[in-house]
Amino acid sequence: RKLAAVAAGKRAVVVANGAEGEPLSSKDRWLLSRAPHLVLDGLQLVAEATSAAEAYAYVPDDLCAPITSALVERHGLARIRVTVVAAPDAFISGEESAAVARLSGGPAVPRDKARMVVTAGVRGRPTLVHNVETLAHLALVARRGPQWFREAGTPDEPGTFLSTISGGVVNPGVYEFEYGIALGDVLAAAGGPAARLQAVLVGGYHGAWVKWPSASGAPVSRAGLRPLGASPGAGII
Repeated sequence: RKLAAVAAGKRAVVVANGAEGEPLSSKDRWLLSRAPHLVLDGLQLVAEATSAAEAYAYVPDDLCAPITSALVERHGLARIRVTVVAAPDAFISGEESAAVARLSGGPAVPRDKARMVVTAGVRGRPTLVHNVETLAHLALVARRGPQWFREAGTPDEPGTFLSTISGGVVNPGVYEFEYGIALGDVLAAAGGPAARLQAVLVGGYHGAWVKWPSASGAPVSRAGLRPLGASPGAGII
């Protein structure tokens, strides 16, 4: 829907959003550090799909140089030039309208939502802002097909997600899981609890606490976590 809305406009702008202001999340940083070309493939694809006139990689300051180096490696392959812009190190800097404000030359703070960025974003132009994980998924779907993507996950929520696991587990880090995996299996993949657990925060600062171990069998998906008042959100556990 976002792609279609932006493609309907003129001189569109596309943005790879890797700001990741959420304090407990490091999945975007992990992805940009280890598979930058997958993200840039996705950015080029959405630029083609929307006939974009401009493209941006909006990433933390310390990742600007590595992403710029990856772009140099792609010289001559890309249809559209990508401009790398440093995202401020702040909780709100990755919010969609805050990213648009920063790329328009202002401070990275959210604006009012009366104007949707898909119709009036960067400098008033139709703008597509996609998280870097979404762009990586799009690149893989384009390469291997939608049926391949649906081999993982659930019928209603296909595919995989990156999860940042921290706190009381043996091996904190970033992991990739299929939607629908049991929450207990997620913790087991991270080595299991390092101590007796009472609760698990799912979804980060905008998420919810779930009781442990009664929630261990809950599927990690929007539908599976809904009865607990939780959602996968940005994959933070």
